Amino acid sequence: MLTRIVAMALLGTLFLVTSCDNTETVSHQPLSLLASVTMIVSDMVGRPVAGARAELTTGADAGTFATTSADGTVTITGHTLPSGSLTVRISKEGLQAVDQTYRASPTQTTFVPLVTLAAVTPLDLAGEHLMTIEADSSCEGLPVAATKRTFEASIAPTPNPSYFSIRLGGASFFRDFNLLGVFVAADAARFEVYLAPLEEEPIVERLSQNEYVAFDGEATAEASQSEEVISGPFRGSISYCPATPTTISFLCPVSPITCQSASHRLILTRQQ
Repeated sequence: MLTRIVAMALLGTLFLVTSCDNTETVSHQPLSLLASVTMIVSDMVGRPVAGARAELTTGADAGTFATTSADGTVTITGHTLPSGSLTVRISKEGLQAVDQTYRASPTQTTFVPLVTLAAVTPLDLAGEHLMTIEADSSCEGLPVAATKRTFEASIAPTPNPSYFSIRLGGASFFRDFNLLGVFVAADAARFEVYLAPLEEEPIVERLSQNEYVAFDGEATAEASQSEEVISGPFRGSISYCPATPTTISFLCPVSPITCQSASHRLILTRQQ
């Protein structure tokens, strides 16, 4: 009896051809492929996470791991499952681990723009506060009234424990343009006002019958649960409009006075 076994690796499939006498049979067994995934790991306020562990949890290379560098990047390489996928667990002490499955290619590295890790115990900002937005001292042309505004700020939790919604009060606003959000880590907060691609509006306060001031941008500040005041640079624009907007969206009908800066300031003060 003559038996001939021919193995061919073609397009990720092993073809097994066996000849016994004059009979041939063909079976198909998928092959795993060596592939790489590169990812960027950050926390909920957008800071890169250094020293996070990216570990393969499936396949022949389960247990293989690499750690993120100072800028939060890491590349992990291993043999895929027959489906062509790699499953990776990303973890670090104090942060919630996540498991991600990626379709991987043996011919090019799969790039994952961002993996976000939430804090095990995120900062709790729920409650009543005062929020001040203060213009960069180098701003020119803004009326004095527009350079520093203080609002009541009611901060409410959402289903996502790392995100809170903020409603400003204690002032007159254009339509309902008094909302913003804040992402929290264990030791920091990131306030966001009208940042693409979020479908939100800027904060627009009515100063008088025909005067409006608008704020948009973001601020990240270090914080702790015991701190009464949280303060950080507000990167964005402050615009003064000396006329009443004529559309449902905030559009100044004349040329506004605008100061764009990375050195405005946002200050949040807890109320007892």
